[in-house]
Amino acid sequence: MRSLKVTGAQVTQKFVDTALRYFEELHILYGATETGVGTLVRLTAPEQFAGTAGHPYDGARIEIVDASGRPLPTGTEGTVRVSSDWMVAGYVDDPALTAAFFRDGWFYPGDLGVIDAGGALRIVGRVNDVLNAGGMKLNAADLDEVIQLHPDVADGFCFLHANGQGLEILSAIVALRPGASPAGLGDLRAFATHKLGRSRAPHHLYVGEIVPRNENGKPMRARASELAATMTPIELGDA
Repeated sequence: MRSLKVTGAQVTQKFVDTALRYFEELHILYGATETGVGTLVRLTAPEQFAGTAGHPYDGARIEIVDASGRPLPTGTEGTVRVSSDWMVAGYVDDPALTAAFFRDGWFYPGDLGVIDAGGALRIVGRVNDVLNAGGMKLNAADLDEVIQLHPDVADGFCFLHANGQGLEILSAIVALRPGASPAGLGDLRAFATHKLGRSRAPHHLYVGEIVPRNENGKPMRARASELAATMTPIELGDA
């Protein structure tokens, strides 16, 4: 098939590389059912991917704001809000849900993002995917991407799991590529440290046949923590 269109998730370089091996072009769209498509970028080669979801359509407006709804400067990470000429006003017969996601003419989809100097939107994660690992705030999507880049990993993501002392330990759960063995994952902490820094690298690793995701492919981090209680971790040494 000639073209693949993807929306609804943060897109990684690894995904782009794979998609363009099978399709002539990849369209990355950002938007929501409530607002319609807000941005688009078209790629025909992996090196064209700059990590963004493109620029807003005519009639669509996107801002990055702080927790109080104040617009943030260009290049600053914050909460994404969207409005468009074709957006809905709210949810039918559900004023509580409407109040949670619609405010002052804007829709808040729950994403974290940055608008770069050229005006393109880069999605960096979900608002509820910010983990607090020992006082260090971590955007889980950043570490998820690094975990998935490891050559022995078919799929994986990070999560917090309480140890015997009740301390939450930054951990990872992965499924291996065919032919790979857990022994090849011993350098995962060093791999993540090189990309993100030591405080954002996992300490414990759990290996399963599959990793828990919901019907939309989103990581089920609480479920991963439940599974970890029944599994033996691989302790990753300091990098």
